[in-house]
Amino acid sequence: ILHVGHIRILQKAKALGDFLIVGIHDDETINQKKGSNYPVLNIQERVLNVLSVRYVDEVVIGAPWKLTFNMIKNLNISVVVEGVLTKQKEHTTLPTHLQDDPYEEAKKLGIYQQIDSSCSLTTESVSYTHLTLPTIYSVQISVVAVSLKKKK
Repeated sequence: ILHVGHIRILQKAKALGDFLIVGIHDDETINQKKGSNYPVLNIQERVLNVLSVRYVDEVVIGAPWKLTFNMIKNLNISVVVEGVLTKQKEHTTLPTHLQDDPYEEAKKLGIYQQIDSSCSLTTESVSYTHLTLPTIYSVQISVVAVSLKKKK
């Protein structure tokens, strides 16, 4: 569910640079991480919703769960951002590749930052409240927001 907390994180991430790229995980990855009721919308619908946010310049469709050194280098990424309320649902049957820290490489490079959304909403709290409403604004996203440094 795309909510005000996501928007605030994207706004703050964009302020760190001049170009914001948001990675959107595929449906299978979201389902494995969040459970059988997710994603609420398919990847194409989530991409269109994220692209409609004015702070977002580009998306990586089907972004890998774990950000790699090659992706960081090839996209010229200088800052990797995660919202501090981002929580992984606890599953005992997660595939090994989804148990790894998705930000490990960015942390090694010293380019990882957490951003507080200043919002108490979570995807789960919003989705449970609005399950019976039309899903036109429901966008289950899992993002890795990356921003390039401003040119001097």
